[in-house]
Amino acid sequence: MNLTRFISGLLLMISVTQVFVFAQDTHPEMTLVDSVVVTEQKEGKIATYNLTATKLPVPNRLTPASVSVVTQAVFNAQNSTVLGDALRNISGINVQSGNGVYDYFTIRGFNSLDNGLVLTNGTAEPEVTFYNLYNIERVEVLKGPVAFLYGANPLSGTVNLVRKQPQFSQFARSGVSYGSFNSFRGTFDSNYGNADRGYAFRVNGLYQQSDFHRDDKENDSYAVNPSLTWLISDRITLHADYEFATSNYSPDAGLPLLFATGNPADPQIPDVPVEEAYETPFDFSEQKINRAKANLTYSISPQVLLRNKFYFTKLDWQSKGTLLNGAYPDGFGGTTVIRFVNSLDDVQKMIGNQLELQANFYTAGAKHRLLAGVEFSRLQDEFRLGFVPPVLQPGFPGISPVSLNDPADATTEDMFNFVIPNLDADASITNIAPYLIDQITVFQQLQVFLGGRFDNISYDDNRTFYDVTSGQPAGTLVEEKDFNRLNPLAGLVYSPRENVSLYGSMGSAFAPPSTQIGISADAEESNQIEFGLKSELANGRLRANVAYFDLRKDDFAIPQGDGTAIVADQRSKGVELEIIAEPLQDLVLFANYAFTDAELTKFVKNDVFDYSGNRPAFAPEHLLNIFAIKDFANGFGVNAGLRFIGSQFIDEDNALELDGYTTIDAGIFYRLNNARLGVNLKNIAGTEYFTRGYDSYSIIPGNPFAAYGSIEIGL
Repeated sequence: MNLTRFISGLLLMISVTQVFVFAQDTHPEMTLVDSVVVTEQKEGKIATYNLTATKLPVPNRLTPASVSVVTQAVFNAQNSTVLGDALRNISGINVQSGNGVYDYFTIRGFNSLDNGLVLTNGTAEPEVTFYNLYNIERVEVLKGPVAFLYGANPLSGTVNLVRKQPQFSQFARSGVSYGSFNSFRGTFDSNYGNADRGYAFRVNGLYQQSDFHRDDKENDSYAVNPSLTWLISDRITLHADYEFATSNYSPDAGLPLLFATGNPADPQIPDVPVEEAYETPFDFSEQKINRAKANLTYSISPQVLLRNKFYFTKLDWQSKGTLLNGAYPDGFGGTTVIRFVNSLDDVQKMIGNQLELQANFYTAGAKHRLLAGVEFSRLQDEFRLGFVPPVLQPGFPGISPVSLNDPADATTEDMFNFVIPNLDADASITNIAPYLIDQITVFQQLQVFLGGRFDNISYDDNRTFYDVTSGQPAGTLVEEKDFNRLNPLAGLVYSPRENVSLYGSMGSAFAPPSTQIGISADAEESNQIEFGLKSELANGRLRANVAYFDLRKDDFAIPQGDGTAIVADQRSKGVELEIIAEPLQDLVLFANYAFTDAELTKFVKNDVFDYSGNRPAFAPEHLLNIFAIKDFANGFGVNAGLRFIGSQFIDEDNALELDGYTTIDAGIFYRLNNARLGVNLKNIAGTEYFTRGYDSYSIIPGNPFAAYGSIEIGL
């Protein structure tokens, strides 16, 4: 496209010019002091900068994109435990359920599994797990495409979890909370640092368990995260950390939709208790994750910084969970729920290295902040998909149906283990990608951002397909394919006054298909334009950002449970508004609203159903969030929040639309010396609502009223 050629030429010209003039830099006063991140900056509830948009600590008001940050002070006040809880504070994000075993959400109408990217400290994560917040300092969300830095086609948005870093001090903190549904959570945070010797060590830990609000959904998880910072010299710093996390959940099949007339276009929500469970008693999901990172930084001069980041992640996921195919009249006055079990044995390994050069300098009177780097990464995904079929006739093995109103389960462990293999796959994606971004201050009021990443991807795919009736291999597919493409971005920020910024940006992205789908699918392509206004009024006590976006994605493949995929095009455009106000001393108010107009411009399912023109699942037009925190001088504090979700469809067929709903939360806390006591009330009005289930056949009841008490003590 013309934009790609234009950006490619500009990047080449900038690179050549910078190499030529760097040795002639006559502005030694311009150093990297502002570019080095101060670990665990004590900025309280309001964040003023971000690290995700450009990999440089750029002030939010000077970033040519929509960036939102949720600080630890905010999500701790809300008693948030996982990423989905924190994301409820961000405009345009609709948090849903990933079958009760992983974080799942939509950003600007696009779902996170197929269109988003989750990072920890700037490196990619598998998006099929819960991300606990016990070791997180802040959550940054960059909406729109950032493939120009991170690859992987994160069109709708990128979420970066910034971890707590070792400090050159000594402290220890521990916290305990207990509440509804026998929910217990314990955390600890211990740090030892010696500034004279140049090292600091920190350990964060977590254990939690809950019976959950629905029957037979017990879960537990634990994690530990040691980290080390070593000042090897006055120019060289090493930061390393390792995390081990494990989680055991009972997958939630939800409530089956009732097809009383037998018409798939006429589903109904059944009149059954929201606690009712329709799974087998043997369902399980077990995840083990190992994460290791090492970041070496070398300050070549006050103007030049060299950084090398190595990362490794391994996910081992074993899961067998019941899925519901709806409830139907049995012809004898009752209603039968059809069930089957999906089986997954998945091992993902990701290894990579980012080598980056950061430099500040002047050319022709313009100030440059340059980041140039190259990333090597390799993802290997070995998995087996299988299923236990529903029993349609007595005497056949499989998962028996149950009554809608009295789901007594006759499934035995032998039946549950009667797994028919469907697909074995061993896929790998190897990528070598140089990238560059330059923040150019043309003059004080005008900044230009130019960036791009050239991905060189080798995709190897080895698949064995099985006959679902006999369970025997039916064929193999071995393919290799290369993808090469530039992902560019151009942005502009104009500040007529110091407290007002107008910005615009445009970019495109591509990515190979997911390893779940296979190499036969085409590469996915996307593009977006965005422009907006950012302002700070009343001496910084009122911050308001408004953005308009128009993004489109073509040929993205949505994986199905049987290893096949649906290829679709989607268009989404809308307006987002975010406000942070401090109307009174020690009172902070956060408010945001998003209007999203999303449409499937192409969506053909099974070559039979054409859903083009429909609205994507769980992409409501309206999202509103308000949250306030007030601290009093006597140590007490209160907070309250309201969230409105507009009506939304549960599937691309648009057969069932869920009503909009509002939830209200509140909390009170008291600080005394190094101790903090708190009580949080969730969904005070007990609003009944439903979240994502399986396809167009089930829904999962949302969280009811709950109360939690917590205490945190520091030394």
